[in-house]
Amino acid sequence: MCPSACGAFRQRKNKIEQSFDERGRGLIRKKEYLILAVVFVAALVVGGIIALAVYGVDRNSIAVSASARAEIGSAAPVVNEVPDFAGYTLTVLCDAAGSDAFAVQRENETSISRAVAMRDRHLCAETGVEIRATVAADFLTAARESLLSGDGAYQLYAADAAGALAPLMVENGLCDLSADSRVTRDGAGVFVYAVDGLSIYGKRYLLAATAQDVYRGVYCVAYNRRLAEELADLFPDGQSLPAAALDGTFTLEQLAVAARAAQAAYPDEERGMESADVAALDVQARFYGLALDVRSVFPLAFGVGGGFIEVLRGSPSVIEYERLSAVTDALRPLLTDAATSLVGDDFFAGGSLFCICKIGDIAAGRATLGDVGILPMPKGSAAEPYRAYLELRGTPLLALPRGADVLRTTYLCDRAAFLSRGYVEPLLRRSITGDSADDGAVLSLIEGSIAADLTGLLGYGDIPSYYAAAAQGSFSAPHLEYYNRKTFYEKALSIIEKRLK
Repeated sequence: MCPSACGAFRQRKNKIEQSFDERGRGLIRKKEYLILAVVFVAALVVGGIIALAVYGVDRNSIAVSASARAEIGSAAPVVNEVPDFAGYTLTVLCDAAGSDAFAVQRENETSISRAVAMRDRHLCAETGVEIRATVAADFLTAARESLLSGDGAYQLYAADAAGALAPLMVENGLCDLSADSRVTRDGAGVFVYAVDGLSIYGKRYLLAATAQDVYRGVYCVAYNRRLAEELADLFPDGQSLPAAALDGTFTLEQLAVAARAAQAAYPDEERGMESADVAALDVQARFYGLALDVRSVFPLAFGVGGGFIEVLRGSPSVIEYERLSAVTDALRPLLTDAATSLVGDDFFAGGSLFCICKIGDIAAGRATLGDVGILPMPKGSAAEPYRAYLELRGTPLLALPRGADVLRTTYLCDRAAFLSRGYVEPLLRRSITGDSADDGAVLSLIEGSIAADLTGLLGYGDIPSYYAAAAQGSFSAPHLEYYNRKTFYEKALSIIEKRLK
């Protein structure tokens, strides 16, 4: 919201408050209340238009993302009191991963980094604050030294969730934001990716304020659109892949059928292979329906209900072995199929129809392969909800250090995330979806299904490799492997609980 709109809104609000009846004290005349609502909504619209006009964002890309925020847009407006920012400076400590969250000096600017800079200037002009973002070569050392000295040098951290913020959380060096209304309100705030699944013992420490934060770490199924269109008649019911995804019928079985159809339709000898002995060919030279590496098996398992550590009623716990076993059993036919490669991902070199990768890698991959489409992670069955896995290692999130000014800092995070919708998010979405309306709709679908678990945040053991080995039947005693990891995690969680309480 621009400063003039803010001022007009507050003046109107004060006049309405003066119209309270002395006997009723708390009842506002219906007509006046309606006017207040209209003024507020108009101010929001004006603020959004200013944000778009300043940078010249393509309105078509905004329309693509509209469905993802339809629920938020229709929610009753929540009026947050504007704190006093006189003389206030927002000091941000970043690591390499979090350096894109705020405008810092960089040698190679991009359209998105310039949009972030415009957003920051808008925020500073609106509130009067100054933003100072520092990128530390050794983030953890800088953060710990500041906490130990008690100098309050930083009000906000923007850093790798698992590699930088998780250690500080375990050491009880972050603010608990579970009582902050801007973080906890349902559907009405900009923290639409606030990671409730990472709440630990009822406390919240991490925020994902914008799409920019999470796109890098969210997994999707990428597919070669040209090949998919050629093979459409071979897919289940002849339905296109985006249509199946949007209908809620994109399942693990459908992925497997499509992968087998693609592998059968493009035998190696038809791709210019001179040798008739296909088995002797380098595995990277073959064509597969699905190409993935060991690390991407876990997002696939997560999509069909897997995981390892989940939060129930505020407390983290290890999932039951029966559930883990059911997921790995469901994956086994696909992972052991001849149409699937687990040796390496040569999708972007044209070696497969599908791969599983992070959304943040799509733009660069499209430059190599050409027309790349996106799909959500497949379900176990059509009746289940989609689950898009957010890998927290390497994904930048926000957190407040212990002793930070919570009121003013969370307000600024809230406003920055709102402004990012106009300045940054349309550009980011377009870099992922290109000009495809199908991909735009699927991306909105994925946004509504993003989830994470504590496995990736805390990083104890190697759960992704365990899932991959179990799904391939590599363990002679998988239950024993499970209980070894379960015991280790439960001990670690008990230590963390004592530290945080």
